[in-house]
Amino acid sequence: MRKCNGDFVPSPTRDAEIDGMILDLFSIGVSLEAISRRVAVRFPDRFSEWQQALTRAGELSFRYSR
Repeated sequence: MRKCNGDFVPSPTRDAEIDGMILDLFSIGVSLEAISRRVAVRFPDRFSEWQQALTRAGELSFRYSR
């Protein structure tokens, strides 16, 4: 409940950092493959291959793209 209080100052999780990067790249018109390659480079501890990041980017694309 404390995370919902008005005075709480949130700190992004690793997942939020990854999703934020993906969404930022959506907004400037980068392809899913290019996004996935960049994400895999920045977060190698989470994505050993860019295709793994593509799954994550694809899920966000399904949810947030037109």
